[in-house]
Amino acid sequence: MKRITMILCSLLAAACAGNQPTTEQNSDATIHCHIEGKVHDRPQSDELWLFVGIDGMVAQSSRPHTIIEIRGGEFSCDLYLDEPQYCELVFEDELSNGSWHAIDFVADNCTVKMDLYPEADYAKTKIEGTGATAEYQSYKLAMRKLQEATNKVRDKLKAEGRDESPEMEAERERYNAERKDALLAIVEGEPSVARLAMLARQMVYRLPDQEFIDAFEEIYAIAMPENTMTHFCRRQIDGHSLQVGNHYVDFEAPDLNGEMHRLSEMVVGAKLVLLDLWASWCAPCRRASMEMMPLYEQYRSRGFMVIGVARESESTEAMEAAIRKDGYTWPQLVELDDRANIWSQYGCVNAAGRRILFNDEGEILAFDPTIEQLTAEVEKHLGAPKTE
Repeated sequence: MKRITMILCSLLAAACAGNQPTTEQNSDATIHCHIEGKVHDRPQSDELWLFVGIDGMVAQSSRPHTIIEIRGGEFSCDLYLDEPQYCELVFEDELSNGSWHAIDFVADNCTVKMDLYPEADYAKTKIEGTGATAEYQSYKLAMRKLQEATNKVRDKLKAEGRDESPEMEAERERYNAERKDALLAIVEGEPSVARLAMLARQMVYRLPDQEFIDAFEEIYAIAMPENTMTHFCRRQIDGHSLQVGNHYVDFEAPDLNGEMHRLSEMVVGAKLVLLDLWASWCAPCRRASMEMMPLYEQYRSRGFMVIGVARESESTEAMEAAIRKDGYTWPQLVELDDRANIWSQYGCVNAAGRRILFNDEGEILAFDPTIEQLTAEVEKHLGAPKTE
């Protein structure tokens, strides 16, 4: 898994050393997951970052739930949860380098024992537990065996110089079909947290084939409606399904004074609205925002409105500094630590930002328009620019 933009933010979670708990024990928590393990052949690694929740890591502004210290090649911590949860462990040194392999598991009411190896020897990595933890790992192991079998065939074809041969393409198609069938066989079984986690993972970056969406609607949306992964899948399906012609997604978010605002109330009276989802740490987002400032100033009195929503972590200090430096003059709201799931609702949970243009009927006209496209739309709806 790779991420082009990485924000290293200050952390609220306390570091976990030895057998000390990383979070205070919640008297209402029903799950106590003790995690312990060994790290092999990684002398350079001294921290593991633990992300809790299916969208814990892909939300680029998110903080790790817990930092786990590695001492003498061993680590340990205790996790208290309200329900079994999908989790990911990532080596901090890999995150710092911008490329990493996430170690995923389901935390259940049990002891989870791990043996972690570098990515080159990932097949040696073992995660053991009971309940949903063991069930999830059994599915992961089955999928890994499929991958290993096809890797042998591909390696043989590559060794024979047939990288781009019809045989290689046929092997890719065979594997993709077999993998899909295997995943469907898992997620279409008796509903469980582990099966739901397997399904939710397919929805992180894009929507899977319709059969997976059907399985969600017919099984998990009915059997497990209150599970956090079910809510995530619903947001992903709705967000990725947004198209030109659909109505924009309404939401509430605070301004920099903490006052809450509803989007639908803010746009009353506007003829054309650009919702600018950006972040202080996203250079491309800020360049795009600055590029449209002259157009906004030219047409703001004629019904063109821009509303910014910054995706920030922990505080608004960086956002406020960016506004001062870049000179934005339109209203600004903030999505702090993905509390309102705005990015997920707009189908870009793993992205830095997105721009959505809609008219006074709430109909979406364009996603991420270039400045040329945006100018054309503004002139089309609001008329040609005034001449001196």
